[in-house]
Amino acid sequence: MAEDREDYDDSGDSGPAPRGTSFLGDIVIDASLTLNWFLDEVVDPITSSVWTQMAQYEPFVPPIWHLEVRNVLLSSERRGRLAADRLDELLRDLTTLPIRNDELSDLDTAFALARTHGLSFYDATYLELAKRRRAPLATLDSALNRAAIAEGLPPLPQS
Repeated sequence: MAEDREDYDDSGDSGPAPRGTSFLGDIVIDASLTLNWFLDEVVDPITSSVWTQMAQYEPFVPPIWHLEVRNVLLSSERRGRLAADRLDELLRDLTTLPIRNDELSDLDTAFALARTHGLSFYDATYLELAKRRRAPLATLDSALNRAAIAEGLPPLPQS
């Protein structure tokens, strides 16, 4: 996670990978993967693989990621599945992730991708970002994963 990315800064420039690691390029992380890492007792192998290799990627998220992740955390607290102090801890942890925000979403392209692949508009913003950056899309959402494959996005490297 963040401590693994000593070179991380949020200036918008992709810096070199830390010494001793092999830079794999950009990756787009969706909310399902993030929430699996933070909330679930059983972490999916895809999630585990991505997070263990995080220092080798330049991870990006669209603006909706922040809303989705925080909304699920808030809902979890309201339903009694997450204690207030644990929620506060998770929110602090989120701010330390070496994730870059991409504010350049092409909403028209995302809308077209949503229509083409039967996705929600929210999910299509992740697909649009991955397509624009020519990056793998790290998701646990099967429909979004199928759309990424159909769009010819690079697969996630196996750990």
